[in-house]
Amino acid sequence: HYIHTLLEDRTGALWIGTRSQGLFVLDHGKLLSVPASSEDVHALCEDSEGNLWAGTNGGGLDRLRLKAFRLFNKSLGLLDDFSYAVCQDAAGDIWFANRDGGVARLRDDRIEVLPTDPRQPLRFANAHSVVPAPDGRIWLTTGQGILQIDPSTTPPSALPVDGMPVLKQVRATFLAKNGDYWVTVDPGRVGRYRHGQFVAFGPDEGLTGQEVRCLAEAPDGQLWIGTADGKILRFDGQRFAPVAPEPPVPLGAVQAIYFESADIVWIGTARTGLGVIADQKFRLFDTRHGLPDDSITDLIRDDQGSFWFGTSQGIFSVHGDALTQLRQSEIARIEPLIVGRDDGISGLLCLGMFKPSTLKDRDGHLWFATRKGVLTFDPAKSVGDVMSPPVRIAEVRFDDRRQPLVDPLAIGGHVRKIEVRLSVLRFSAPDRVQIRYRLNGFDTEWATAAPDRVISFPALTPGEYLLETASSLGNGVWNEHGATLAFVVKPLWWQIPWVLFVLLLLGIALVVFVVRAWSHRRLRQRVQRLEHESEIERERARIARDIHDDLGASLARISLLTQSAGQTAGGDPASPLAQLYVTVSEIMRSMDEIVWAINPRHDHLDGLASYLVSFAEKFLLTAGLRCRLNLPPELPQVHLSSHVRHNVYLCLKESLYNILKHAAATEVLVAMAVEDGQFVLAVTDNGRGFDPAQPAPARTGGGNGLGNLRRRLDVGDFGTPVKSVRAFQQGEHARLVIEPQGLWEHNAYQSDTQFV
Repeated sequence: HYIHTLLEDRTGALWIGTRSQGLFVLDHGKLLSVPASSEDVHALCEDSEGNLWAGTNGGGLDRLRLKAFRLFNKSLGLLDDFSYAVCQDAAGDIWFANRDGGVARLRDDRIEVLPTDPRQPLRFANAHSVVPAPDGRIWLTTGQGILQIDPSTTPPSALPVDGMPVLKQVRATFLAKNGDYWVTVDPGRVGRYRHGQFVAFGPDEGLTGQEVRCLAEAPDGQLWIGTADGKILRFDGQRFAPVAPEPPVPLGAVQAIYFESADIVWIGTARTGLGVIADQKFRLFDTRHGLPDDSITDLIRDDQGSFWFGTSQGIFSVHGDALTQLRQSEIARIEPLIVGRDDGISGLLCLGMFKPSTLKDRDGHLWFATRKGVLTFDPAKSVGDVMSPPVRIAEVRFDDRRQPLVDPLAIGGHVRKIEVRLSVLRFSAPDRVQIRYRLNGFDTEWATAAPDRVISFPALTPGEYLLETASSLGNGVWNEHGATLAFVVKPLWWQIPWVLFVLLLLGIALVVFVVRAWSHRRLRQRVQRLEHESEIERERARIARDIHDDLGASLARISLLTQSAGQTAGGDPASPLAQLYVTVSEIMRSMDEIVWAINPRHDHLDGLASYLVSFAEKFLLTAGLRCRLNLPPELPQVHLSSHVRHNVYLCLKESLYNILKHAAATEVLVAMAVEDGQFVLAVTDNGRGFDPAQPAPARTGGGNGLGNLRRRLDVGDFGTPVKSVRAFQQGEHARLVIEPQGLWEHNAYQSDTQFV
């Protein structure tokens, strides 16, 4: 055919592009046809990674590379794509348990499907699991029971097992190091086949009664199992017991158990992610820590130190060093390597319905049973090169405007958003390339770039910054020789240091001015208030002096005249002059009370106490009652208003009048004390007392005394609400206590003394 182009690659193979027959390769004397997007191949090129690029007429640009993954499905000889389990026998052959395709064997790179004989009482067209036996045979579980396959016969024959009951629903099987064959038995039991005998273990041996999903063997030989209700149990030879420590939250179904060492155990769960038991702690990791999926169905480790996970969303791997750093809290997230489009396969689902569904063969190759077939690959070649190409900076944008790539890059202080587009020239598997970055001066830790490889930063403060980059192929090896870019953020005019200093001084001056003005205003208000109060006190003193001097002198003269006239008239008490004399005397006493109340010289606690004692002595002496006084040696200096003094005086007066009128007492005690910051004025008599709980009409005199006292001490009269009014019997005496609510404040002076 007409040849457009020829190319000899680095291995010596000759590639031939034709006009109408497509692409061919001549390698070791064999001419092979290679599929291409068009039969008209115009140009061929090999890149530095060994990829072959073909330019076609009508089909675009094709990339060809060595195939790292191989999928065994119907196209390669299986009868069904859906495979449940995979294992390797003593001869090195690979066995598949196929859903509707029975059992298949891979020998010499060819698929052999074991024939099914309708005449056999036990058929194995529907195979669930395959496990190699120590004698070279293969344990097989089917929907009709458990069989053993003898690979030495032609064709291999499947025979029943002596001593094995008919178990139709076996979900997981496992072969221990000592040759014991373990199987799960519904409902919620496990069975062990040893030396021709089968023993089942159930709730009596410690099982939870839930379906067993997976089995594993610890380095010390103990069997571990995971159940559908999230329990992890181990078998000590007699019973199953829970594994300590307990997980931090209830687990989903435990679907995989892998022992990294005797002290580190990894747990794959459904819906709750990946768990690990290490250092006497149980930790859980999920999609928040970088996992692509929270449901882990399979878990295996390759010879290069990477862990491979099967999930309901696909297959991914994480390097062991990254998992160790995550377990030790040295990093917050992992960056998994996902098997996908760059590998020529996609949509692989690992359901893990039957075990064992993964295998690491003698050559170190890994095998996964999936819904689309059995996937196999060499982990050492799946990634390719160990070192990733360095990171390059492709584009820089300020507020969505493209900038020239210069180093250092000057940034104005007005820029609100900085975007940097990164690139790694990796053609073989670009999806596997991971990029991390760190902006020194802004970031303290490395951050991972998104799949679009565009990183952005908000408005940066003025200063110098350095962007560092690194790349990896998902194998834990980072190429830190990536591109760097220096940023210099220029300050705005108001961000210049000397401008900031001037603004700071102006701010301090403004604060000082405001504080000074506010302080002066308060001082002026205080002076005005004091002047006003002083004026009021002077006016009160003048009024008291005028009343005492003018009105008092006039009343005194009237009293003397009426007294003289009364004596001249014979001293009849019923005479008008005698009554006028009594009235004038009462007016003089009231005037004396008023003068005392308004005189500012008495606005203190000591003045109040002195007047109350004087009044009580005169009042009780005139009434013919014995007056007893109990006074403290010293009273605190507390400022009181005339309003307060007057109402306290009226309360005492009201109390003494009520005693004289209703108590039938012969002795009255007036006591004053300072107790716990309270000034206590107590009036006690030896009279008959009364029950304040009774209705007012039931008490002598109509019961207005308590009401009068409350009104005098309440808000509006005394300046504060009354907390309580209590009347009670104390021994042979009656006691009345009126307690206000909280502290009182008068004339802008706050006292530390309360009044009771």
